Amino acid sequence: MSSQALQKALALHQAGNLAGAEKAYREILRRSPDHGELLFLLGTLRFQREAFPDAISLLKRAVGKLPRHARAQANLGLALHASGSLEDAITAFRASLRLDPKQAEIHFNLGNALAQRGQAVEAIDSFRQAIRLAPRMAAFHNNLGLALRQRKDIEGARKAFKDAVRSQPDFVEAQNNLGALERELGHLPQAVECFRQVARLRPDFLPARDNLIMSLAQLGRLDEAQQACRELIDQFPSRGASHQHLAKILQTLGCLHEAEASYLRALEVDPNLHQARADLGLLLTATERHQDAVAHLTQAAAKLPNDVTVQANLGRVLSRVDEFAEARRCFVHIARSRPEGPLWELAGACLCPTLYESSDEITAYRQQLVDALTKAEQANPATVNLKTFLEIKPHPSFNLPFHGRDEKPLKSQFGRVFSRYVDAERPKPGEGKPHVGFVVTDRHETPFLRDWSEHLAQFDHRSSRTTIICSPAGRTKIEPVLGREEIGYLEMPVFPEVLCEAMGALRCDLLYFPEVATDVWNYVLPYRRLAPLQATGWGIQVTSGIPAIDLYLSSRLVEPDDGESHYTERLVTFEGLPAPRKRLRVPEQPLPREAFGLSSTDHVYLCPQQLGKFHPDIDDWIGELLRRDPKGVVVITEGTNKVLARKLMDRFARKLSDVAPRIRFVPQQRGEGYPSLLLAADVVIDPPHFSGMNVSYDAFGLGKIVVTLPTCYQRGRYTLGCYRAMEIDEPIADDVEGYLQRAMGLASDRDRREELERRIARASVTLFEEHAMAVRPDELFLSWIEESRSLAR
Repeated sequence: MSSQALQKALALHQAGNLAGAEKAYREILRRSPDHGELLFLLGTLRFQREAFPDAISLLKRAVGKLPRHARAQANLGLALHASGSLEDAITAFRASLRLDPKQAEIHFNLGNALAQRGQAVEAIDSFRQAIRLAPRMAAFHNNLGLALRQRKDIEGARKAFKDAVRSQPDFVEAQNNLGALERELGHLPQAVECFRQVARLRPDFLPARDNLIMSLAQLGRLDEAQQACRELIDQFPSRGASHQHLAKILQTLGCLHEAEASYLRALEVDPNLHQARADLGLLLTATERHQDAVAHLTQAAAKLPNDVTVQANLGRVLSRVDEFAEARRCFVHIARSRPEGPLWELAGACLCPTLYESSDEITAYRQQLVDALTKAEQANPATVNLKTFLEIKPHPSFNLPFHGRDEKPLKSQFGRVFSRYVDAERPKPGEGKPHVGFVVTDRHETPFLRDWSEHLAQFDHRSSRTTIICSPAGRTKIEPVLGREEIGYLEMPVFPEVLCEAMGALRCDLLYFPEVATDVWNYVLPYRRLAPLQATGWGIQVTSGIPAIDLYLSSRLVEPDDGESHYTERLVTFEGLPAPRKRLRVPEQPLPREAFGLSSTDHVYLCPQQLGKFHPDIDDWIGELLRRDPKGVVVITEGTNKVLARKLMDRFARKLSDVAPRIRFVPQQRGEGYPSLLLAADVVIDPPHFSGMNVSYDAFGLGKIVVTLPTCYQRGRYTLGCYRAMEIDEPIADDVEGYLQRAMGLASDRDRREELERRIARASVTLFEEHAMAVRPDELFLSWIEESRSLAR
């Protein structure tokens, strides 16, 4: 072989003329087929031309001829890695490093292969070896950060990304990774700055611009997020992901029709955006187009069979259209392929129907839920962490209290299951100024402000501290009402473990969960026991069943004599009703009865409750009421789910065929329609088992009568509590017959009705303008904290 010919071929190779170099190498190889260096050079060239099988074959021959050629082993590793043969690539890289352990680049390549194979600990060691040899290589620090993040070493990852950016300020991938980590840590302003920096350096680096848009949206700066998204669409109109982001922002802004159009545009330009189709399905659910939602989610789930979130969302939307058997099959399908299978099955069992044909159906549902809980209780808890729980959402349904049963046994079983997976020790009480935290998860800001804004205005902030724990978007709703000078805020990070660390660092003496168990976050977080005392109260009128919730705050006016026995928490009651309310405003020109399809001669019995409260027992009540009162008309608001409204209509048509035409369903009322409907009623009637709360307040605020039959549980006694506060008892029944007699008597006797309405109008000031509690909540909280500290001394 001519050395001169090889040097000419190598010169072509080094000049980037790969085709010419390959031709020259092969010409030499025909004359010297066993030349090790030539095999190495041609194998390397073939790797550069992405002819990986040929490259592997040539480099293996080169290694056979030159077993101590470290670079040949390294390039063989690169070719094997590129072809997907990770284990063989790792072997080749290690062989190269045994020959020459000071190759920083090969330590780096080995780390990449190990990380891709899921061996994060060994990958971290390799990246650190590479950094030791070449500390200014930004890519080494960046990939170390990725591996550390995989191992949940968040602070280590953060430092590594910062080191990468410090080594190479224009390294946009590292800057983007740092921003993404800051975003997940809840450090959204810092994340925004990172992403803006990337956008300045590389406007075409679209992942960072996507992240900027999402971070602005999380901060609640939706107008800025929308503007950034539209700028991106103007520059890249055929990029589906940008239209998808815009759709999410518009959805958050409540512009649902515009959001739908953006999702459809995203799918038009990129039909393979299956996640966008899944998101569109969820949007259609929000607009009550459940069948269309099912169609889109079914299509997305078929394309993303391993995406458990999409599969689970399909199951949840199927439950909204009353397809519970099919919905639960989605969760069983997930359970078969997941180590935490019993919890996925439990999540399917937690899909609770809103309406039932009979009490027997309720009993059957609750039994299958008990069976699923028992299976989960016996499962191995070692495979499940907090993040997994939040993904699975196996928490009790909001519909369970509508069943009219004792919820304590079932909620206690949930408590036992979750305690095996997420339980934690009680922290020691703190010292100094008492600290109270309120946990307000997304979409619960409005009821929190309704129930607590006036109480918080009375808190003595000189003798205690108060912190609101909420999302960044939630803070934009809460802070303008409560202010910021005397109240602190903790914005909830995306990582659940980071949130728990941040909440623990607050060292609250008491955490209050206003609406515990209404979503998976405010159900799971109490189990982490992030304060010595944890409490809930009247926002949810039933025990939580959570062993780590210590106290339940309620009113003597609504609790029965044996109320303590209904709670796993210690029941604390006070005089008066829990929260002052704002009186519903009377419209200047109320809509007439005719606007709702009613006549002036009808005896109108109005029940404008959510449909879940229409327990099968109400069928007999309504049937008997309408049979005894030929002028009677029962009016029910349809709610937002037309499928449920149709199901209830069909139930009445089957079971009450003789009077069903006098059961009128009217659309859900907004604006002045709602108070007009209340004013049009002769009598408002409470449903069985779960009385009105908001509806009762609204009716009393307008001076209207609510006929009620209190139950033995708090949730069936709120109307009773309001009457006790007003010192009125005529509309309170002791049994079903008394309920019917009161409703019919008041509907048919105008003078009696109007006299009672005048009394309610006068007395209702105790519910609104003159509301008072014998003990302020902050005084109760401080007494609990002092008791806790005394016991710990």
